[in-house]
Amino acid sequence: MKSAEAELLAELYVDLKGRRDKRLDWITIATKCKELSNLYGGFREAASKLGVSLQLVRSIVSLLDLPAGVQTMVKDRSILFDAAQRLNTLKDPRRMVRVARQIRNLPSRQQREIIQFAKGHPDADLVDFRKRVAHKETRTERIHLLMIPVDDLTFNALQALSRKGESTVQGTILKAVHQLVSQGTKP
Repeated sequence: MKSAEAELLAELYVDLKGRRDKRLDWITIATKCKELSNLYGGFREAASKLGVSLQLVRSIVSLLDLPAGVQTMVKDRSILFDAAQRLNTLKDPRRMVRVARQIRNLPSRQQREIIQFAKGHPDADLVDFRKRVAHKETRTERIHLLMIPVDDLTFNALQALSRKGESTVQGTILKAVHQLVSQGTKP
């Protein structure tokens, strides 16, 4: 094995089999995958040498089909790999560039959402949709689950109270806990 070939394999192996955050950008990885594929006479052999799937190698190399402006955004990591692959499914290169400009520097989920919208609504205003997506409130509320052992007598009493209040046992207990907390009294 020649040293240039070994170096190429090693570089790609580290990024494709290693860390989630890649040392190299995806366009550089795609260029190196293509170089390796050319060296071995096809994607299948390159994938085999790298220990990855044929589909992954094809998918990575397909990033080189993106318009130059979009490749630049992928190279500078303002468009993520997943989004770049999805952009590649848009047929019109000018549309790819317009969509890429709208999704750059957004989180992955928002990039995917805008691309999906662009695919389904080719004539829609992406600027407006981007504003809506980017400004959605993404507040996540944590919920804690409490398990409280109760005897049959207590549980039956809670069921009776729940029926009287037209609620569930859980709803009745939750209401009682909220009242207790809002009053700030000790149990």
